[in-house]
Amino acid sequence: ASCQTDLTLVSERKPKGLSCWGCMTASGQTSSASKKTEEMRNKQSKKKAAARGVFGDTENMKEKARRALIRLQYNVQDCYHETGIIQKIAKHPMFDNVTLAMILLNACWMAFDLDLNEADMLYEADPIFQVVENLFCTYFSCELLIRFSAFKLKSNSLRDFWFMFDSVLVLLMVLETWVLTIYMMSSNPKSSSDLSKVAILRLVMVVKMLRISRMARLLRSVPELVSLIKGIKAASRPVVVFFVMWIIIVYIYAFVFRQLSPPDSMYFSSMPEAINSLLLNGLLPDHAVLVNNATRENWVFWPLMLTFVSLAVLTLMNMLVGVLVEVVGALAVTEKEGMTVSYLSGELRRIFEDRQLDAEMPLTQLEFKKLVVDPDAAFVIESVGVDVAQLVDLAHNLFEDLSKAGEIGFSFECLVELILNMRGTNPAKVNDMKVIKAIM
Repeated sequence: ASCQTDLTLVSERKPKGLSCWGCMTASGQTSSASKKTEEMRNKQSKKKAAARGVFGDTENMKEKARRALIRLQYNVQDCYHETGIIQKIAKHPMFDNVTLAMILLNACWMAFDLDLNEADMLYEADPIFQVVENLFCTYFSCELLIRFSAFKLKSNSLRDFWFMFDSVLVLLMVLETWVLTIYMMSSNPKSSSDLSKVAILRLVMVVKMLRISRMARLLRSVPELVSLIKGIKAASRPVVVFFVMWIIIVYIYAFVFRQLSPPDSMYFSSMPEAINSLLLNGLLPDHAVLVNNATRENWVFWPLMLTFVSLAVLTLMNMLVGVLVEVVGALAVTEKEGMTVSYLSGELRRIFEDRQLDAEMPLTQLEFKKLVVDPDAAFVIESVGVDVAQLVDLAHNLFEDLSKAGEIGFSFECLVELILNMRGTNPAKVNDMKVIKAIM
């Protein structure tokens, strides 16, 4: 017998291909009434956002997520050809998995190359570095060419963010690996000026730093990491606001300390020194030595280190604490529920044995009423938060539904689940409202 009624939502599936940007634009525009409704919702959301200030509004975030997911979702594969070997390769999961593996290997290789390759240009490096760089450049170029060839309308590739993102990275990689190498090898080193060499070396350095941004595709492939990125985005406003408040307080106190300190003070000899001392030694003492030592090497490291600390320590570490609290709370609820189920099931089986009831046979209505009014059973049922009187009152309706389904009684598993579902601490659901309406 079924222990509970499931509410099944049936929705019509949209024809394949409607989520393509080109198809979406060709399928028609939204009506003026819908646009006005959407504008009114956006205005209301902005008013709510302005009213809540720094702190997030859970209901507003849920509403935005719900409205975003109700809309037709974009899938780049719907823009591909429906036949042909190229589209089959581009749509195959193995193609994405191999690309992600190559991105991970390329990121690890970049660290290896940064530490061990002392050559400024690729053609001056050892053969192993030249071979590996050319292999990576060849694979990513072919991967991008396959994705571009799979598009049914080539103009749709310009609307896909990740295709354009990868196109820029591959273009920079080709520029560094092939174009600049050919140019430097074909030009006369003696005739080229030192200024042009410096400019090329700076370009190569920038290109190498930008190539690490390909790791963003790895983040997109893991849903948990996407959730963390969204959490960082949602927490960015409170973090910036509090950081600005810290800066204001630090500036005020730095001005006071600078005014009261002698010119040769160790920490407050100037306003920048006073601000740096209060900010690092006062607010971030665990990172003060690292930031100061890095700043002595290059002043650019000071804002970079502060950005790293605020993002990785202040934001992510506190998010980790919140996630751990959430996990421990969910685990505690699960363990408590498991203990309740184990206690109720064990006690009811003991009562069944004492009353010579067979737990493998269905429990009839008469046996059910005798059981719930039994002192030992009533004590066990009430100990899990169920009102025995209400359970007796609902017995007629419960067994009437069973008789309509052709069943003569409850199995032991359904009895335990029925008692657990009748607890007063359970949240009300749509199915509960339907049951109440049927009873009334």
